[in-house]
Amino acid sequence: MSTFSEESRTLTTNDHLTLSRRSSTFTITLHHKDDNPLDFGLIAAINQAYIEARKHIGSDYRDNGACIILTGRGTSVFSSVRAPYRRIAGVPMNDETRNSNILRDAFAPLLLTVLTFPFPTIALINGVCEGGACIISMCHDYRILNKETGCVSFDAIHMGAHFVGMAAIMQHRLTPFAAQKMVLEGYKFGAQEALQDQLVHQLAESSELEEAANELAKRVAKLGAYGTCGLMRKELLGYTLPKLIAQSQ
Repeated sequence: MSTFSEESRTLTTNDHLTLSRRSSTFTITLHHKDDNPLDFGLIAAINQAYIEARKHIGSDYRDNGACIILTGRGTSVFSSVRAPYRRIAGVPMNDETRNSNILRDAFAPLLLTVLTFPFPTIALINGVCEGGACIISMCHDYRILNKETGCVSFDAIHMGAHFVGMAAIMQHRLTPFAAQKMVLEGYKFGAQEALQDQLVHQLAESSELEEAANELAKRVAKLGAYGTCGLMRKELLGYTLPKLIAQSQ
C-alpha cells in the first residue's frame, strides 16, 4: 500500500537544506547562508538528501511513480559564486587547490548521485546559477528558470578549474554551439538566451515558479512508475558516467 500523501510534509531540515514530500514529488530546497555557496557542507547535504529521498520512495513508485525537484529558497539566487573570491563549487582557486583532488573528491560523487537517481529529476533554478551549481542543474532531466532574475553561467575556464567528466556533462546536455559558449567561453546566459539555446526547458515568472515545477513533476513522475527511467538515462549518458565514476574512485 502506498504511503504517499497529498499533504506536503518535511522529511529533513538542517542548516543547508530542507527535504520535503508531497504525494509522489520530493523537493530539496537550499537555504545555506545568503546565496547557497557550494561549500563541502552543502555538497554533502545535497548528496545525502537525494539518498534519503530514494529510501523514502521505497517500492511506492510502482503505484504512483516518483520525481524530485532541486531548488533554492526565494526568487533571487539558486547558488552563487561568492564575490570577490574566485571559487568553483565553493573551493577557493589557488595553486594548491587547483592542482589537488579536492574538486574531484567533493563533487563527482554528487554528480553521479543526481545522474543515476532512478526517477525523473527537475532543477528549478529560482535565480542566479553559477559555477558548480550550473553543472548540478545540467545533471537534471528538466530545468525551469526564473524568467525575471535567472541566469546561468559556468566560468571554470576563467578559474583554471577542471576534472574529467565536467565538460562531458555539458556536451551531453547541450547543443555543440551552446556547449562551446558555456565551457570554452564561460558565457553568462540570461533567461531568454538560456531558453533559446536550450539550456532550460521552460521559463516561469517568479510568482509561478513553484506551480510550474509542481505541474511538470506531476506529469513526469508517472514515468518513474515502471522502474526503467534510471536505466534509460544511463544509456543516454553514454561515456559521461564512466568518466565520472573513474574520477570518484
